[in-house]
Amino acid sequence: MPLLWHGLAGRVCHNVGIASDIFVSHTFNIMRIKLSILILVLSLSILNAIGVEAEEKDARSNLISDIKSWVSSTLSIQQNEIKVLALDKRLKIPVCEESYTISFPYQKTNNTVLAECLKSEWRAYVGIKISQQVNAYAYTKNMLPGSVLKMQHLTKIEVNKNSKGLLDADDLKDTMVLNVKVSKQQLAEKRHISKGVKVFTTTRDLKEGEEIGINDFIAEVRSESQISKNQLLVAGLIADSRASRDLQMGTTLSYSDLKLRKKVLVASEIIPQGQKVTPSNTNVSDYFDVIATDTLMSVSDAEHMEVVRTIKSGSPIRLSDVRPSLMVKKGDDVFLVITRGSLSITTKMVALEDGKFGAQIKLKNPESQEIVSGIVSGPGKTKGI
Repeated sequence: MPLLWHGLAGRVCHNVGIASDIFVSHTFNIMRIKLSILILVLSLSILNAIGVEAEEKDARSNLISDIKSWVSSTLSIQQNEIKVLALDKRLKIPVCEESYTISFPYQKTNNTVLAECLKSEWRAYVGIKISQQVNAYAYTKNMLPGSVLKMQHLTKIEVNKNSKGLLDADDLKDTMVLNVKVSKQQLAEKRHISKGVKVFTTTRDLKEGEEIGINDFIAEVRSESQISKNQLLVAGLIADSRASRDLQMGTTLSYSDLKLRKKVLVASEIIPQGQKVTPSNTNVSDYFDVIATDTLMSVSDAEHMEVVRTIKSGSPIRLSDVRPSLMVKKGDDVFLVITRGSLSITTKMVALEDGKFGAQIKLKNPESQEIVSGIVSGPGKTKGI
């Protein structure tokens, strides 16, 4: 029997060997089935991954859309002015059946929003950037420091609202001067300009004491920061003055360069000490030298005054040079005027003491011998108190 089984097995093995068609066909069929199953599994996995990725992409897109819509409505700005900053790729965003709930979590800033999907109890903080556009100006050409800036040198452009220190039309209401060199299409900023003021420069050489005419100087605009207060002059003042020193052409004039014309009261003759100042011994004349602050400008300023020292002819008369003159002398007959409403009574009196203009003195009625007080109002005149 064992020999029979060995013979049968040998026959079978001979007919179905490793390289036989029967074995090859059988093996191929099995491998094809397994390969088909593997391909099916891989396909399903890929399709599932694609579906998940598409779902996440849609959720991400919906979240960004909801954020922009809410911020736009809340801040009353355009959606194209809102940028949602890049979201972390590791952030899993669920598909929210309803719109995402958006809010500002911080009171002092709107650079972050809180996004929530209430049903799935999901939340995330998302950064945003708001870039509102506002009108601004750019230069239309290259310009040098010291140039006077006008609206014709600027063109309107739109820039981010967060830009600071930009030039606007109100900045050019006054005359403005460039402090720095600027280039064409450069954004115009407030720091580029300063207020311009008018100064005057000589157009020719002038000698000390020479009168300055209207054609001897021209006006220029300079930055306020580059000049002193002494250079803030007016044309009429300069044209009515003389040079206080030798001046070269191109000199920026200041008060110290000028002897200004002034109308002052001067002595027309020698006025001895104690003599009254009158129109006959004074006149109002042009004067170019420096004068004291108490210099008198008209004869009315010295009315009822006498000089306290001798004044030379041509010299300005100062308040310190005069004093009230003696209008009444002791023993003089004077008139006392007493006024009550529209009624005025004049009485002849005798002065009991000397009196200057405005001084109060004692008076005696020669008939009744009554003594009263009066105020000196002029030569030989007094008025009741």
